[in-house]
Amino acid sequence: MEAESGWAFGEFQVNEDTLRSKDLNTPDEAAIEEALLLSEGGVSQVFADGDRFAVLKCLARKGGGYRPFGDVKEDVKRRLFEEKFETEVKRLVAEAKVTLKEQVYRSMRLQ
Repeated sequence: MEAESGWAFGEFQVNEDTLRSKDLNTPDEAAIEEALLLSEGGVSQVFADGDRFAVLKCLARKGGGYRPFGDVKEDVKRRLFEEKFETEVKRLVAEAKVTLKEQVYRSMRLQ
């Protein structure tokens, strides 16, 4: 929600889904990191979050619980696959050899 002054406020939850999808390139990364440091009722310092500044207040905290392996098995498999895929792509990029074919390069024209 945005006020006339340009200030905006909102509410979000930090839970296993937001932590699972954590990406260092997303602006919410800083907010998630700050939220994890707060105790219930705690207020954060002002911090940069992407192209904005933010202050957080922890409205409630709830402990995590046990989830049977059968409930998370597919998610674990997916995450392991993604990690292995990312590692393999990085390895291939590091080993890549690029050869410029000068004659082909000169014959190309932008459309």
